[in-house]
Amino acid sequence: MKHVLVVGGTGMLADVVSWYANQSNYVSVIAREEEKVKRIKHSTKQQKHIYPIYVNYRQIQKLEEQLKTAILMLGPIQQVVAWVRSDAKESIIKVVTDQLSDWQLFHIINSSADSERIKDYLYVPANCQYRQIQLGFKVVSNYSRWLTNQEISQGVIEGIQQERNTMLHIVGQVEPSDK
Repeated sequence: MKHVLVVGGTGMLADVVSWYANQSNYVSVIAREEEKVKRIKHSTKQQKHIYPIYVNYRQIQKLEEQLKTAILMLGPIQQVVAWVRSDAKESIIKVVTDQLSDWQLFHIINSSADSERIKDYLYVPANCQYRQIQLGFKVVSNYSRWLTNQEISQGVIEGIQQERNTMLHIVGQVEPSDK
């Protein structure tokens, strides 16, 4: 049984949390609202495998303390799926790397993000296999629309399941950007 951390798991990645839990993995999910965690648990067969970490990930010190507690309770984190828009990703990387186990980071980025530039500026330690999952959009009848939460979760799951040598997985499409 592996320990997975999902950041952004009470919103658009809720189905990713359920998917991991239903495969009998321990899933730590960073959350601010208890009601959203309850909703995820009710949609999951393996409710006891979901471990909520109630913290605002922008509160770095509290985040680090809660992550260390989760690691003590559930074991080393082997995978991180992170939709993070702040310096919290560096803090998460630090805490997970300090456990001295090999792990994977699936970094969720938006459609306009420059994936190469992000890789250049993000510190990735030697014991971390880093991959990006870029969220795009769908074109329907010559108009673009954002992906639904279900489409996002399904695309993220597909990205996680891909071969390890795939550095970037795109969900939907990111071009043409003028649609």
